[in-house]
Amino acid sequence: EVFKDCNLPLEVDVGCGSGRFLLARARASEGKANFFGMDIRHKLIDRSNKWARLMGVEENVFYLSTNATVSFESVLREYPGKVSFISIQYPDPHFKK
Repeated sequence: EVFKDCNLPLEVDVGCGSGRFLLARARASEGKANFFGMDIRHKLIDRSNKWARLMGVEENVFYLSTNATVSFESVLREYPGKVSFISIQYPDPHFKK
């Protein structure tokens, strides 16, 4: 488990990039929800998880490097609580080399 309390509602950002959107939402929620970001770019995900730790919200924020096209349903199916919000802002429609 990546979240301290999986009974909290989950907010998901697909193609989260740098993760700033979820970090802002997490800070505003004051621990009343969990936040999950997914993006295919490993470097951005590593940095986003580091920022969550530095901001002290790592119990409620987690980023995963994954291809959402392939794993979106299976990843969310594992969460025992309800999914309350999904955002897809600016996904990258093609893979870069």
